[in-house]
Formats: sequence, C-alpha cells, structure tokens
Amino acid sequence: MRAFISVPLAILFVFLAGFNAWIMLTGRGASARTRRLWTQAHRMCGYSFIALFVIFCYFMLMRIRGSADELSPRLILHMGLALALAPLLFLKVIVVRYQKAAWSLLIALGVGIFITAFTLVAVNVSVRYLRLADGQKVALTTSLRVITAIVILAIVAFFAEARQPRSKPDHGGLEKTVATDSPHPRLPRS
Repeated sequence: MRAFISVPLAILFVFLAGFNAWIMLTGRGASARTRRLWTQAHRMCGYSFIALFVIFCYFMLMRIRGSADELSPRLILHMGLALALAPLLFLKVIVVRYQKAAWSLLIALGVGIFITAFTLVAVNVSVRYLRLADGQKVALTTSLRVITAIVILAIVAFFAEARQPRSKPDHGGLEKTVATDSPHPRLPRS
C-alpha cells in the first residue's frame, strides 16, 4: 500500500480507536435516545476499525511474503503489536456480545486497543517522517511554533476542564452519580 494512502488511513485508524475510547469513557447520552445513537456510533466506528485492521494486516503480510532476509527490529515490533491487537479486538467483541455487564473489562479492553493502535501507527509514521526530514538543524521559528501550539492546547485543556461541573462527594467519600438511566453499574452505598 502506498504511503499517500496508508498514512491517512493509519491516522483514521487511530482516530476511530480514540473516538471509541472517548465515547466509552465519557458515557455519552443522558436520554435513552441519545444513548442509543452514541451506541450505534460506537458500533459503526468499531467495525470500521476492525475492517481497517484486517486490510492493514493483509497488506502487511503481502509486503513480507517470500522475504528471505531477516526482518528489521522495527518491523518485528510493528508485527508484534498488530498480532497483539487481534486478540484484544476478538475479546472486546466477545465480551460486548455475551458479557455486557463486565463494564470494567470493556473499558480496559477499549483503552488497551487504543494504546496498542496508537503505538502501532506512531512507530511507523514517526519513522517515515523523520526519515524524510532534513538532517540539518530545525529552525528556531519551527520550534517556537511547536512550543506555542503545545502551550495553547494545554491552556485550552485547562480551561475546558475548569468549566466542567464537579460532582460533590457523599458522606462515604465516593463521588455521587446523577444519571438515572445509566447503562453503567453503580457502586453500592455503604
């Protein structure tokens, strides 16, 4: 697969994993209707993610077929991450189908899938673009732009979090949840 096709697809791959983890961790949907819509979005992104994963695996195997040379350590790491992702995806689908009450396991699997997908893509994309980069010093203006962008994102994240309403701890020290139709299990009260 050519880089001009594979890099955007790899970025989409990581986006789908991150978006699904975000949906899962934020518990989208106050009403039953919006919860159903977010569940459908999660399912659609999940199956799109799996389809992209299978396509990437196919092209990965086609690239190394018939190779008599020893594979590079980076390629071995990449293949190891891809092969580790396969059982995580399989387990997530099985748990969603048959063990919906195992919410903490689903969260762990979703976060694990995102971390593995991000690392899988970041290893190859970063190496590709670092190879294309000029070997000379980076211009001071480029470094200042990167630092400015990071500081701006940190400030935006700080103020976005500061605007979020906080739940008040109850007498047991645990945070109260206000959702009434939450699909997530509640902690028992003491």
